[in-house]
Amino acid sequence: MRLVFPPFLGYQIFCVLVMAPVRAYCPELYQNAILGGFVIGYTLYDMIHYFIHHSTPKEGYMKSMKVYHMQHHYKNGQQGFGVSSKFWDYVF
Repeated sequence: MRLVFPPFLGYQIFCVLVMAPVRAYCPELYQNAILGGFVIGYTLYDMIHYFIHHSTPKEGYMKSMKVYHMQHHYKNGQQGFGVSSKFWDYVF
């Protein structure tokens, strides 16, 4: 029922799941850039997901994405995970 994962908890989970492998396997020169990219990506995903649920776009791409994602919640929970693109639904 939650639309946006609590940011503090999300970043704590991020630190455990992502930071340790990045620190262990990536060159030190790139670690902060990779971790920063993950944090920015997660934050953007959460913001777009919230927007998709609470906005009422009249037309265009975001309208089609809202319809697509709402079908995920109310019609077929195995499709329509994407909130900004259908790309990952095709990949997985």
